[in-house]
Amino acid sequence: MSILARILSFLVYSGNILVLIFGLYGYLWRTRFVSGNMAGPFWLFRVYNEGAPLLFYIAALGLVLLWIFRLFSRVLRIKLGDDSDRLFTALRVATVLGAVSALPACDVNYNLLESTQFNSNEYHLVQVIDNDQVAYGVFNCRDFGSFYCQIVSNESRPWHGFFPMPPPTPTPLPTQTVVIEGEPILLAPRAPTPTPPAEFLINAYDINGTAEQELALKIGGGLLGVAHMEMESTPEP
Repeated sequence: MSILARILSFLVYSGNILVLIFGLYGYLWRTRFVSGNMAGPFWLFRVYNEGAPLLFYIAALGLVLLWIFRLFSRVLRIKLGDDSDRLFTALRVATVLGAVSALPACDVNYNLLESTQFNSNEYHLVQVIDNDQVAYGVFNCRDFGSFYCQIVSNESRPWHGFFPMPPPTPTPLPTQTVVIEGEPILLAPRAPTPTPPAEFLINAYDINGTAEQELALKIGGGLLGVAHMEMESTPEP
């Protein structure tokens, strides 16, 4: 038990370095990135939003489990040694640091809705949920692993919205079968078909003989242009 506690203490203290890096990113860089004031890797943005809360949950769970184990050891009068105390201290530090570093990720919820390639670039559609309102933003990266990524602004507004929260997806209803004049007929349920609250659309246009493609963002019934690309025209025979 002593050797295991020593190894776990080393791993927890080493993990605190990653927690500190997450915290510095969350407080110093993430806000500027999502506001469009600073470029950076989109994958790091996703890793922080998903990884920072996960590290906090793991540290807190480990702290609770070790506390229960220490409680039973005292009841059974089992001496654990100093290594157990070091591990308990390491988990307490990790839990506090994890909670602080994960606060920006819990303040505003960002969800990746869709990713698409257009004109050799990777575009990511992100939904931000703030209380009972949502907004949508588009991030442009050269590729998924790129260290350079910017948010696409429209009239100096990095986020498009705010809009009311989209309605929940309706529960699918079962298909009913009725018999009319001896013939079974399937009746589809009359439930509303859910549609994405926002999505990418690629449209083609012919403007003065020049063929173009446009990547647009559809929000409800409105369209916002994101990027354009000229298409090679096929010469007439």
